[in-house]
Amino acid sequence: MSTNAAQTMRKRAPPQGDEEAGAELKLGEFQDVDALTHSEAALVINALVAKRKMDKDSKRGNDSDLEETER
Repeated sequence: MSTNAAQTMRKRAPPQGDEEAGAELKLGEFQDVDALTHSEAALVINALVAKRKMDKDSKRGNDSDLEETER
């Protein structure tokens, strides 16, 4: 028993610039750049997480200040 499934894929938009994820990766301006080491990537990710946490905490502080002034 076989059924023909309707095609549900839509056409992909053409890539912007000279970047492309095909059989051969075209990375644009990052084409000939060395990749980050595991340690470097961990430092970048940890710094990003810390910054987001600080931004979130400072936003919370500002929101509570606003609530107090509205009362």
